[in-house]
Amino acid sequence: LDPEPRSASITATEDTFLLQLHQDAFYEIMADRIEVVKGILKILVRRLRDQNNLIHGLKGEVKGLSKDEA
Repeated sequence: LDPEPRSASITATEDTFLLQLHQDAFYEIMADRIEVVKGILKILVRRLRDQNNLIHGLKGEVKGLSKDEA
């Protein structure tokens, strides 16, 4: 979705057939198919929510550690 390097990688454990979709072609698909955009947004929102929950949990752990030190 952006020109930045990927934030994840993967290693196939068996022979795999892969396809590549260039950014311009992907944008054309999104322009023509709103359901693709909705699906992407749904995934991005879920990932953002998961990260917010993780951060909230870590903040609670840090507060708990701070209380133990006091």
